[in-house]
Amino acid sequence: NRILERLLESCSAMTGAQLEHELDNTASLMLARISSWLRLTYALGEPMALQLRAIGIFVSAVAGRRFLAEFVEVGGIATLVEIIQIQGVRNEDKAEVIRLIIPISDAGRRYKEMICENGG
Repeated sequence: NRILERLLESCSAMTGAQLEHELDNTASLMLARISSWLRLTYALGEPMALQLRAIGIFVSAVAGRRFLAEFVEVGGIATLVEIIQIQGVRNEDKAEVIRLIIPISDAGRRYKEMICENGG
């Protein structure tokens, strides 16, 4: 959790290029690891707000469309929709999911269609 807190403190509002520079060209790897961590733990009922906010840094980054595509490719949209549908997930986590889905849907029609196809 400390790593995610530090990421949120230092990388919020960065562009895609700035994220790559700040994370020594391992931004994609960091996103993949956070995404995997989210997929593995969301069904356990553990808090996910930090993970979701961290993912949001990547998918919302200006000139960071690549990160959005990478998140979608690993099943990120399906995971977000499932989190919303699971009983017992904290309201704070569901709110973070909604905050994360908004920039994804704002990225274009293709992404809106993916959200709908996954039951969102």
